[in-house]
Amino acid sequence: MPEQLQFKLRIKDFKRLNNKFPKNQSSAAIGKRAIEIVRIYFKYLCPHTKVKDSKKPGVDLLVPIRYNHRVPIEVKGTISDKISLGQIKVSGDESFKNLANKKMPIYRVVGVYQSNPRIFKLICGKDFDLEKEPRWRFKSLEID
Repeated sequence: MPEQLQFKLRIKDFKRLNNKFPKNQSSAAIGKRAIEIVRIYFKYLCPHTKVKDSKKPGVDLLVPIRYNHRVPIEVKGTISDKISLGQIKVSGDESFKNLANKKMPIYRVVGVYQSNPRIFKLICGKDFDLEKEPRWRFKSLEID
C-alpha cells in the first residue's frame, strides 16, 4: 500500500492555489498545481524549507533533507480522488533510470482541485512497476 502523507491544506493556501492555478482540464495545468501543492506540503513540514525547481529531465523538484543535500522527486497530479496508477505516464530514459534504478520517489497528488488533496509517496518496485509503451512524436513532412 502506498504511503499517504499527512497533509491538510489551509484555507488561505487553497484560495491562493485557486487564484494562481484555476480549474483547468489540461495535464500541464494539473501538473503545475500538483507541484505547488507538494511545495506547500514541504513548507508545512518545515517553514524554512527551500524546495527548488529542477532543470534535470524527469525531475520536478529538489527537496532538502539534510544540510547541503537535496533529494530529487517527480510530481504527478490528477483530478481524480483515486491514485489511478495506470494513468501515470513518464517519458524518456532519464525518467526510467531515476525511478527504476535510483528509486526516486513520485509524489502523487490526487484531487488537485479539491480543498483536501491527498499526497501519496510512491517508490518503484515497492508500490508500482514500470511497463514500457511505445511513444510517437509528430514529425514535419516539410523541410524547415
